[in-house]
Amino acid sequence: MTAKQIRALTALLLALVMILSVSFIALNAHHDCSGEDCRICAQIQACKDLLRDLLPAAAGLLAAWIVRYPGVASSTEPSAFSRPHTLITLRVKLSD
Repeated sequence: MTAKQIRALTALLLALVMILSVSFIALNAHHDCSGEDCRICAQIQACKDLLRDLLPAAAGLLAAWIVRYPGVASSTEPSAFSRPHTLITLRVKLSD
């Protein structure tokens, strides 16, 4: 596995954990609470703590992505960054 694949997998797992945590909180927000030792309330609190801890990492990841690909957020042409650069597209003159 290359470093690029590991970074992509890490970002994907981070996003997945955050989405699943938010989904769990949303689905169980109005559950029938059994009292002080409610397992669902404890899990909701664990998800909130996880999201609070992961938010800076997600924000840093997003900021790094925006710095790395600055034109993606403002590009009107979606394929602007998918075209490979060749000597012909860059109009490089190859003469001795």
